Amino acid sequence: MFESKRVYSDDRLVHYKDSKVPPEVTQKEIEALLTNYGMTGIHWQNGTLLFETTYKGHPIPIKKTIPLIYSRKTEQVDWTVTMRTLFHSLKGALEIAYVSGITLTEAFLPDVLGQNGLTVKESILPMLEKR
Repeated sequence: MFESKRVYSDDRLVHYKDSKVPPEVTQKEIEALLTNYGMTGIHWQNGTLLFETTYKGHPIPIKKTIPLIYSRKTEQVDWTVTMRTLFHSLKGALEIAYVSGITLTEAFLPDVLGQNGLTVKESILPMLEKR
């Protein structure tokens, strides 16, 4: 299991470190990707990507935390690598959902935003810690 820690772009497990795609371009690609799969209400807010899918005709909000990847040289977020990583993680989740025949709600279940303002993941993890 991976512990929560600061991740750097030169980490051996981080891909897309050689990407030259500007973050603004990747942001537009992410929005187009989500739209192509029927997502709506796409917007960016305070380190999160928010969008909606539907489940049995009901809107389901999704709150995806952006996985920040830092430059070791500057100790600042490497937005090029961060955004490419986000793009490919979303693309992979969407493609797996499509070929597996699961709903987009199921694909993003940990990130489904509940009425209490917490994601499913944020709601369940404290219960698991008590076990």
